[in-house]
Amino acid sequence: MYHTITPLKDDRGEVTHFIATSKDMTQQKILEERINYLAYYDALTDLPNRSLFTDRLRLLRCDMGQGFYFSKPLPGEEAKQLLV
Repeated sequence: MYHTITPLKDDRGEVTHFIATSKDMTQQKILEERINYLAYYDALTDLPNRSLFTDRLRLLRCDMGQGFYFSKPLPGEEAKQLLV
């Protein structure tokens, strides 16, 4: 929930009332999560897409430094995490 309270002032500048407004952000959060999911997974198959692969590869390269080469074998768990 998002809440705001705004004071209402009269002609003399004195606060006479307050206006409170609320907005339910649940639907917006759900839509944001869906957009983020669709950025990395195929909508039809729910399989990881190229964007997820390149993002994970970029993270892996940052973790291993600039000397990372594809010919270097990865330990089993790291290789699994790269594809997940």
